[in-house]
Amino acid sequence: MKKLLVLFLIMMVLSCGKEGSDFKLEKGTAPYNIAKELSDKLPFLNPDSTVVIISANDFDVTSAEVISNMYYLFGSRLKQFANISPAELKITIIKNADELAKEKILKKRATAANFIISDSMVDSVLDAQYKQVGGKDKFLEYIQRDSIPLENVRKDIKVGLGIKEYLDDQLKAEIQVSDEEIKEVYAKDTVVTVRHILLLTNNKSGDDKLAVKKKIQKLLNRAKKGEDFAKLAMKYSEDPGSKERGGLYEKFPKGQMVKPFEKAAFKTPVGELSDVIETRYGYHILTVIDRTVGAKTFEEAKAEIKKKLEMEKFRKAYAKYMEKLKEEEGLELNKDV
Repeated sequence: MKKLLVLFLIMMVLSCGKEGSDFKLEKGTAPYNIAKELSDKLPFLNPDSTVVIISANDFDVTSAEVISNMYYLFGSRLKQFANISPAELKITIIKNADELAKEKILKKRATAANFIISDSMVDSVLDAQYKQVGGKDKFLEYIQRDSIPLENVRKDIKVGLGIKEYLDDQLKAEIQVSDEEIKEVYAKDTVVTVRHILLLTNNKSGDDKLAVKKKIQKLLNRAKKGEDFAKLAMKYSEDPGSKERGGLYEKFPKGQMVKPFEKAAFKTPVGELSDVIETRYGYHILTVIDRTVGAKTFEEAKAEIKKKLEMEKFRKAYAKYMEKLKEEEGLELNKDV
């Protein structure tokens, strides 16, 4: 029995040839008519012939398949592609052929991996799409306007879910996100507001520079004893950018100030005074007025940041993985189209 089954499968492969190679557009249908119109710009789209755009080890992607798939995606809006230049149309066709080839590869791999997608899973995705557009009736109105049957949508969702399950399984190790990575992203949203006093040391050295340091230390001691920091800054600070505002610098992120100043601003607790800070400009002291980390707390933002990082990692891993699969499947673009 097994031998007969194997023989039957071999005969089927021999009789059918590569998947996609015998696909044709039915005369008189909307995809056929659109392909006929587009062939005025790109002759290889003529629906009366079959042109292979991309070939692989066990399947082809033909011009007829690409037009059929694009009609499925765009519906009657596909006619609008007749208004673009032949060069732009060719780029669009090849891009869609590549996407279709990738879908075929992933569908094949997902099927082999035997990921089971239930009707309830498809229904769940459809329900979410209904809600996005304002209900099932509105959704049906949209797809009917573009001549897309609901069954096609269900089929597409089922294939998409199977591919998603497969990719999640294959790429899960590469899209893991650690708490450290989340904290690093979260910290980039940190902004700090400070008041500071600067005493310049330009062209000063030796005793002159030491005298400036002693002066800033005395100002720090006065601030520690409770004198109004803003008034001290307005009277003594030599920073023209903040002196008149009582030494105020508001909501600056990391990377904006010189390193020693930045380090003190982000390290000093809110409401407290820093030690004396030396930069290339001179000696500073500062007090931290406020430090805000994003609009949300870390716990509130954690899930959102994690999802964003996972998507970024997925895109990179997916692109790399697909290049590997395309090479394994022997994908080759027909240079004559």
